[in-house]
Amino acid sequence: MALGNILAEGNTADIYFRDGKIIKHFKDYISDSAAEYEADKQKCAYFAGLPVPYVYNVTRINNRPAIVMEYIPGDTIGNLILTVNNVTRQRLCVTILSYMKTLMYFTGKVFT
Repeated sequence: MALGNILAEGNTADIYFRDGKIIKHFKDYISDSAAEYEADKQKCAYFAGLPVPYVYNVTRINNRPAIVMEYIPGDTIGNLILTVNNVTRQRLCVTILSYMKTLMYFTGKVFT
């Protein structure tokens, strides 16, 4: 299966854009269960109302696990934090903390 245009290469997965969706294609040493676990965490965040991409499905592409998810245009949080001034960076971090607290409320888990 053709993956589409590569957007980013990472340590555990490469990110592709295809048919208006994002494909997170994991490296061959990442297990199916690890991909499922990551997708489940993202689904939980999505249904808790956090601004994360909707997960369409977890599948295998070219004999490796992949998550197919919604494409949301814009920069990544990681890039934003590195490129904005200190006041904006602090506001982003406060917003992220707020989202983490929401996730903790819905899951009953504590982040350490």
